[in-house]
Amino acid sequence: IRYKTQPSRALSSALEGTLTMAKIQITYFPLKGRQAACLLLLEDQQVPYDFVPVERANWPDIKQKGLEDGTLPFGQVPQLKDGDLYLVQSAAMIRYLARKHGLYGKNSAEAAKCDMYEEAITDMRNDAMKLFYADPTKAVEEIKKTVFPKHAAYFEAILKRGGTDYLVGDSVTYVDYILTDMLDSMVEMAPEILDTYPLLKAHYGRMQARPNIAAYRASGREPPSWYSVNKPKAAA
Repeated sequence: IRYKTQPSRALSSALEGTLTMAKIQITYFPLKGRQAACLLLLEDQQVPYDFVPVERANWPDIKQKGLEDGTLPFGQVPQLKDGDLYLVQSAAMIRYLARKHGLYGKNSAEAAKCDMYEEAITDMRNDAMKLFYADPTKAVEEIKKTVFPKHAAYFEAILKRGGTDYLVGDSVTYVDYILTDMLDSMVEMAPEILDTYPLLKAHYGRMQARPNIAAYRASGREPPSWYSVNKPKAAA
């Protein structure tokens, strides 16, 4: 099974000259996991790609082959393939896409802020996942009570100080996609969770309303979320 975007405009950058023009390929299990922000970026920018789901039954053989030939150097997915380049580690993948498609800020200072905010969003994700691993039955309430308010307050203040529609500068960067993916998870667990953070809620709404993202989400091509698959276990 392959999910595909429709090609639109040609995208160019200095990096493209070093690679073949083959379509990007994203490989992961058939879930919206650590590859999800990359997919949002590709969809929003209308970069042609294939999403290749890995079936669990086939994973041991795929993993072993990838370890042997170096295409999965750490024995894990998601994986990005662009011509002869193979990348794993979702942060490295999305930063590569950001550099290639002009989504890494307009200067070195903005790029550094992108990196900083990416790490902060990762902290929020890790704090939430620790609770799921510790006790899935209590995780959602604890995230609503402690984890999300702590991190949401930081990003509410960042958006207020910035005074624009985006986390960094006056145009979309890759961290806007990472934040959107993180907030997807929070809103799925607790639809009202953004109500006391008006700037964060407005940012999330703007990203959801971007025409290419809205079309992607309406298309049925987006993989199911980790939470939707694991929710019965958490609610037990």
